[in-house]
Formats: sequence, C-alpha cells, structure tokens
Amino acid sequence: MRLQLRDDTGANLADLDDDAAPLAAYGPYNGYRIHVLDLDPSSLTSGGWLEDASLVDKYKMSDEAYDKLHSNFPHANSLPPQQTLFA
Repeated sequence: MRLQLRDDTGANLADLDDDAAPLAAYGPYNGYRIHVLDLDPSSLTSGGWLEDASLVDKYKMSDEAYDKLHSNFPHANSLPPQQTLFA
C-alpha cells in the first residue's frame, strides 16, 4: 500500500512514505486528499473491481415485479425526461 498527498486537481504532490512524520510535515491545504494505492496483486482492487462498476453483477428487476412492490416512489420510466428524482 502506498499513500499519496494529492491536491484539489488530483495531482500527486508527495508520497507519504515516512511513517514517523506527521501529516503536517507534508504541508497539506484545505481541499487536498490522501489517495491510497493498493499494491497487493491478490487484493480485491486488482483488476479494477472497486473502481469499474461494469465488472460488478447488477440486480435486475422486471417492471412487473417492481409494480407489485408496495411503494409510493415513482418509477424512473414514468417521469418526464426533464424531471429528475434528485436535485
């Protein structure tokens, strides 16, 4: 595993490789983030399993099964094209 300090654009500023140094030693500012790189080839992240949603099997429900549910949430297909469910 490798930790990196990245700025608000995602550019790598430093590898956080000194375990004895506090985070302040790397000079972070608001908006910076710590990015974790998993270097273990046998981990779940290898091959993009946690980043590429197309590799994950999705649950699919037919419209008929959805219509049988007791819910007052609108079906996405019943909304006009310009209307969204979330703001």
